[in-house]
Amino acid sequence: MLLSGATPIVTRGNAINIHNLQGFVAIIDGKVAGAALCKIRGDDCEIVALYSNIKSRGIGNDLINSVIGMAKYEGCRRVWLITMNDNNHAIRFYQRRGLDLKAAYINAFDVTRKLKEMPLHGDVLALTVFP
Repeated sequence: MLLSGATPIVTRGNAINIHNLQGFVAIIDGKVAGAALCKIRGDDCEIVALYSNIKSRGIGNDLINSVIGMAKYEGCRRVWLITMNDNNHAIRFYQRRGLDLKAAYINAFDVTRKLKEMPLHGDVLALTVFP
């Protein structure tokens, strides 16, 4: 499970301690059903992890909306995230929620793959909302 911290979160070549992140946890029937973790730097809010273990219940949507609401409250000018270009399900999910593809970074996961076990294929896409 994402919140266990067993696998480091790596973004832009840096391993991040999840205990230093802000975020939201979705609880259903007393159990963790999902989480969104983000890092605010200046006026940018990066979603570094989004997890839902119950599909088609709106958990991911509620978590994204919570992060966007918090980012606006904190004065952020954008919310953004990075995902793999071959993660079509995630790309469609984010685009349906207002995030737009802004950049593709070829070979950007080479450093990340050295820090953490990841697939050998796929490149990085950056998506952002309210730029």
